[in-house]
Amino acid sequence: MAYIKPRPDFDITLDRAGVSKAALARAAGKSDQTIHAMLNPASLPTRRGGVRYKTAEDLAKAFAELTGCAEEEALRSLFIVP
Repeated sequence: MAYIKPRPDFDITLDRAGVSKAALARAAGKSDQTIHAMLNPASLPTRRGGVRYKTAEDLAKAFAELTGCAEEEALRSLFIVP
């Protein structure tokens, strides 16, 4: 299963767009804890510091809907895409 890591400026990107982590999680149908654990992998010993590609796509789609940008642009703005 492929994992994808958030960009180091994930928080800054959300702030610039005026989107909170909680709003992004709600719009994507994910829990706040998903985003917290993704950004703070040391908080849970089983976390790798990323999310499954499908979760990244869900978060990017929600970000695109909230900001009006394209989904591919949102994915590349939030995550390190190989």
